[in-house]
Amino acid sequence: MASQKINPLKVDVVDAIFRIGCEVDAKGQFWNGALDEIRIWSVARTEDEIRVSMNSPLTGQEDGLVGYWNFDDGTTKDLTAIATVSFSYP
Repeated sequence: MASQKINPLKVDVVDAIFRIGCEVDAKGQFWNGALDEIRIWSVARTEDEIRVSMNSPLTGQEDGLVGYWNFDDGTTKDLTAIATVSFSYP
């Protein structure tokens, strides 16, 4: 089964709250671990598609990839072609 397009949410990014590693209300509910890589897709991917690429770095140019942070260079830059968000870590 090939990837299927999904309807992305229409979100006003000024007011959007999107957190990775904690709950939105942030009442002490934080991830107890480490994240090595984060990939966000605008398509539903099959198990086989995930398995094929899960242990390989991406280029950031893959169809449907809308966010990609691999942390390999010590930064938190979004490596996708449409990168608009970068975070700093103190």
